[in-house]
Amino acid sequence: MKAVTDPSPDLVIFVCTANRIRSPFAEVMARTRNLRPRWLPQVPIVSRGTEAEPGKAAVDAAITTARRYGADLTDHQAALFDPEEAENAWIIGMAPEHLPGGTLGWRQSLLGEFCGLDAISDPAGMPEDAFVSAYEIIIRGLRAWALLPDPDQTS
Repeated sequence: MKAVTDPSPDLVIFVCTANRIRSPFAEVMARTRNLRPRWLPQVPIVSRGTEAEPGKAAVDAAITTARRYGADLTDHQAALFDPEEAENAWIIGMAPEHLPGGTLGWRQSLLGEFCGLDAISDPAGMPEDAFVSAYEIIIRGLRAWALLPDPDQTS
């Protein structure tokens, strides 16, 4: 994890592989359900994919399952992770391979680690219960992330 020198990131980027299932759900839930740290109220939240095909829609099963949680992914279009965009971003990956490593970004984290887990499995091509399981873990991770203390107040 990169040492934090700035008071807060300029952007939060949730990252998965294709940006069509996990990271868009995390983005929408963090933005619309206020599942973000209180000390980041104005920081923009986006999602990206390490192997995304820009413009592709969310997977149908992702859209359907997200609706169960009050999240709307119907207008989502996949976007490719761009290291230049991540200069002072908090990069939050769904699995270790989604984090760029090195000193890129304000901070790098795995979403599952906030709730004591590791990678959040990709449910692509799996039955609906795999999507529900992944989304439940994403929500647990977001809830735990939202409770993180302000690093400026913990020094």
